[in-house]
Amino acid sequence: MDWLSFITTIFQTFVNLIGYLAWPAVVLLIVFYGRNEVIQLVRSIKSLKFNGNEVVFERQSVEAAIAVEKFKTFNTVDDGVKGALLSLPPRLAIMEAWVMVEKSAWDFVQRKTGKSISKDLNHQKVARMIIKLGAMDFDQLKAYNLLRVMRNEVAHGIEQEFTPSSIENYVNSAIALAKHFDSLDTSIENV
Repeated sequence: MDWLSFITTIFQTFVNLIGYLAWPAVVLLIVFYGRNEVIQLVRSIKSLKFNGNEVVFERQSVEAAIAVEKFKTFNTVDDGVKGALLSLPPRLAIMEAWVMVEKSAWDFVQRKTGKSISKDLNHQKVARMIIKLGAMDFDQLKAYNLLRVMRNEVAHGIEQEFTPSSIENYVNSAIALAKHFDSLDTSIENV
């Protein structure tokens, strides 16, 4: 072997070694420097398919259900309304359940303020008005926002699969939140 063949062999070995180590190094750099973004990305995943198996993440509907369990109205969910909503296709059930929450929230604001509010009012503005009126605490706001986000995903066509339990959690949470707003009188002493 002459010196030129020797250098060529060493160079090829070095290039191959870099090729083998490049992708793990890139992954480590992404994980190290972008770990917060990676964690956020993993938390935002709704479903994951691997080898023909699909895992549906129900985190949002479970979180909303946990948040509304603290409401006085959670255990008084009307089975007729719940059954009617659950008999609908999943996307329609979510949309109709959100309409109940939205109507109850707006009706409460109108009862409390005595003013008619525009149906074009932003949901976040309605939530802020309800907080200012003393009718929602942090857990209730969290449930309201989780339900709103899930409804928006459905309304704007974000494709995802819903399990029966995630639909039931959503419907139960929406009914409880709507009943919460309906049960409030204008004195807000029963929050």
